[in-house]
Amino acid sequence: MGHFTYSTSINKDCLKQGDLLEKTQELSTILEKVHPFFIDKKYDYFIVLTQSCDLYKKGDRTPKAKYITIAPVRPFEDALFRESQKLSSQYLEIKTNQIFDEQKKAALADFIVKLLNNNTTDYFYLHNDYQLPEPHVAFLRVSIALRIEHYDVCLKSKFLELTDNFQSKLGWIVGNLYSRVGTEDWETYCEANPDVDFDEMVKTHLERNFWFVKNISKVENKLLETISKDKIEELDTAQIREIVSQIKIQTRKEKFDERLDELIKSKSDIITEGKTRKALSDLIKSDSIMAELLK
Repeated sequence: MGHFTYSTSINKDCLKQGDLLEKTQELSTILEKVHPFFIDKKYDYFIVLTQSCDLYKKGDRTPKAKYITIAPVRPFEDALFRESQKLSSQYLEIKTNQIFDEQKKAALADFIVKLLNNNTTDYFYLHNDYQLPEPHVAFLRVSIALRIEHYDVCLKSKFLELTDNFQSKLGWIVGNLYSRVGTEDWETYCEANPDVDFDEMVKTHLERNFWFVKNISKVENKLLETISKDKIEELDTAQIREIVSQIKIQTRKEKFDERLDELIKSKSDIITEGKTRKALSDLIKSDSIMAELLK
């Protein structure tokens, strides 16, 4: 059974908004002449953005549209990495685009949730299906136009078709309308399919693409104490991750416990039975390091 985004049947007689096109040899030949940038192997698929009514064709009837607007469809990770760059502020985040401060995990998870439910304005999520082996995303702002004379070539390259509701949703996003089209979302789908765990999907995408560390600014400082920036620039992300994994930053609790042990040992002569509680309290209150940790 295919994903709920896609129609169970594909109309091969005409193009519709939301049709997925495979970059066939014929389509590649056209792109090479008019949009050679998209010959790159990372552009294997495209999605039709032109409204279905303007593309309707039956018999000798000519479509109203003079051009067919399409947008590139790229792997899910490409959209995720592009959005994650907007959150990059620390050196390690900018350098790797994969190692992030743990505090940014929630923002990335929120973006993934919105993307999977097609509640973003720049992208359209396309779940993996037997025709589309991996999750992909349409980059809606990177659209190109083909002359209507290339209609039949595009039609031959069509391999997936959205349901009517998702065609409407795509049209709403593209048209930037101020209303919301009601389409099935993951929450509804998971209720009917208990074996599908949406939260686990989000978690998987996060863990597959990012590595989160606590206190990344402190980690960077420790890193730069032992290795120069020039040397770091020569390393790939896997090598940097290996080095960073060896860096330990004490938590406030760990620092507190360590300092408390030091104080107890240093004042063992005054910490006696019956006076332990008051003695410890006085020590903590009078110690500058403890005072800083307790702020």
